[in-house]
Amino acid sequence: MWTRELLTAQDNLHANGAVGYFFIDEQVEDLAETTARVFLGARMQCTRCHHHPQEAWSLEDYWGLAVFFTQLASKESGT
Repeated sequence: MWTRELLTAQDNLHANGAVGYFFIDEQVEDLAETTARVFLGARMQCTRCHHHPQEAWSLEDYWGLAVFFTQLASKESGT
């Protein structure tokens, strides 16, 4: 349950601390790598550039995860 709350967090950081997860990394690629490490236990840094035949994660898997995070948007809080 906490995973869903973290990955679908909305509002601002002061109202919902889980929003802070999206401020960990500045680029979607880095956020994808952090998410893969935390939730999948997989290191995907090398997969950003190339795919090793012995690895479970492909280049397409990496960029598919990264693309998910391009849908995030932020707004100025006005405070």
